[in-house]
Amino acid sequence: MPNCRRAANTPRQRICVRLNLVKIFKNFYFTSTLFWNKELNMENEICLIFTTTNSRTKAETIAETLVSEKLAACVQIGSEIKSVYVWEGKSYNETEFPITIKASVSRLDELKARFADLHNYECPEWVCLKAEASAGYFDWVEKSCKNPAL
Repeated sequence: MPNCRRAANTPRQRICVRLNLVKIFKNFYFTSTLFWNKELNMENEICLIFTTTNSRTKAETIAETLVSEKLAACVQIGSEIKSVYVWEGKSYNETEFPITIKASVSRLDELKARFADLHNYECPEWVCLKAEASAGYFDWVEKSCKNPAL
């Protein structure tokens, strides 16, 4: 096999680089597939929800409301980002604020409904991943999201 550590200047070297990238991707895909397929056996499952909004004030309102109503254990608001997208046939290049919500699986339906009420977009981003947490973190999330009515 040719030495692939040099710059890819010739067609043969470019093919070599592509083959290495394919190998890396296949290894990552195989490893991540094995990891994510464990979700069927997860004992300490929490939800991570990813979304954005167009103002820091709105992000803070969403965060404070979800945590105070015990629908989320933690809400993180990131620094502003640029989002480029097409909505209803028109291109946009907008400033947004990323939000990560950490919550209990048991209150996901309530969280989703309240989130929809709070958000100012017609079609807000809602990407929910279930993930295995350490036992201590899982317990904290469950305690933080415990329904006060129960």
